[in-house]
Amino acid sequence: MPIAAGRVEPGTHVLVIEDEKLLSWSTCKDLKRWGYIPTAAATLAEAREVLARSQPHVILLDIRLPDGRGLDLLQELSPSDRPKVIVTSAFGDVPTVVEAMRLGANDYLSKPFEADNLFDALARIQAVNAPAPAELPSTEDLARLGIYSAHPSMGLLLDRLRRFAHTPRSTVLMLGETGVGKSVFARALHELSDRKHSPFVEINCAAVPQTLIESELMGHERGAFTDARVAKRGLLEEANGGTLLLDEIGDMPVEMQAKLLHFIETRSYRRLGSTREVQADVRIVTATHRDLRDLVATGKFREDLYYRLKVLTLNLPPLRDRVQDIDLLADHFLGIFAREMGSQVTGFSPEARAVLRAFAWPGNVRELRHVIEAAIVLSDRDPLVRIDVLPDEIQRLRTALPLPPELPAGAAPPPPPLPHPTAHAAESPVAEGEEVVLQLKLDGTIGLHDLEQEILRQAMLRCGGNQVQAANLLGVSRDLLRYRLRKFGLLK
Repeated sequence: MPIAAGRVEPGTHVLVIEDEKLLSWSTCKDLKRWGYIPTAAATLAEAREVLARSQPHVILLDIRLPDGRGLDLLQELSPSDRPKVIVTSAFGDVPTVVEAMRLGANDYLSKPFEADNLFDALARIQAVNAPAPAELPSTEDLARLGIYSAHPSMGLLLDRLRRFAHTPRSTVLMLGETGVGKSVFARALHELSDRKHSPFVEINCAAVPQTLIESELMGHERGAFTDARVAKRGLLEEANGGTLLLDEIGDMPVEMQAKLLHFIETRSYRRLGSTREVQADVRIVTATHRDLRDLVATGKFREDLYYRLKVLTLNLPPLRDRVQDIDLLADHFLGIFAREMGSQVTGFSPEARAVLRAFAWPGNVRELRHVIEAAIVLSDRDPLVRIDVLPDEIQRLRTALPLPPELPAGAAPPPPPLPHPTAHAAESPVAEGEEVVLQLKLDGTIGLHDLEQEILRQAMLRCGGNQVQAANLLGVSRDLLRYRLRKFGLLK
């Protein structure tokens, strides 16, 4: 689709299917002003005629038309080459809107809508479909934003982050396990957008009592409830011009979800105890570790709000799926806490690094940060973080990995081991692209069973206990590697 983030490519065609003449005329006028080429159709029959002779890039589709339902036309469009579809409906027609989103509509607008709402909806489509930016943020820029990653999968995530930043009024949903860094990415989104000079405000919906969350978000007037002795500004007002992060959105009460949806649609709200509408220019970013689809199915989350929030989505991978980042983050946290505490710790022992990489990190980056903080405190005058200052559940991995015994601080290293009598490989770490040669002595003293066990042992040793790297080194899947490690008692 010839639309790029922040601008409209020549020839971008929008089909406006709307039977209200005044709304159709004003919408086409706005589209022309923004650089689009609009075509109007007042009925399904007229729309089908347009689609028979041309292929629009976007369709603005009224759900209720004189000769049928807009959803009938939506079902006729081929999913493989379907234009992007924005459905329009009178506010409150929730079941029909939800059905439209299930059928493949990309967004929806409540009628009557302002020109800014249409502009935002088109911007959301642009953000998802725009070509990748020429340059991703540099390592220094990412560090400034609080993001430390070297894993290839994060490149796509950062690409989407920059695209979304160019749509400064569209809602963004951050998904990921607890501690994975959703609030860090939300702040980075704010810093990369045109709102960076305005406030960034954050609230954890799970940490605020349900009876107070409306007052926290929207404020209240004096006397609105017991103890409301003075009027109070809400976070929407505090964040005016900037970004509001609603963390753990899945824990927001259903009654409050309806008011949040109203604000997203109208950019207006009422203070608790007031009858006056207040306008606020706030970008809403939401985050959760829960599956909102499950909450929708159980009636704990509004389906219409879910579809509104999920148009722009960032799904952050857990730390265990990007093992390369563990060293990077561990070194970063070590530097922070060593400076704060005036510690002499400068690094990690090889054995400590190996078990840190092998740990599953159910608490993700937040857990790693806490572990490193505690390790710096316990390391005392030792210049290296060693296994014995790590939590017990991490220390236990030393028995599952082919690690040599760790030397105490200041102890002299033992003499190098003699080569294996039947098979050996160089003991230095493997550089990228380096070939590893396993020398064999086939004299009848070694069998296939022992040979396979030795190959596995050497591969794990070469890779510091990192199963992903060892699997790549051997050209097998991680699952197969784990199966064979267990088979030979090398992994418990």
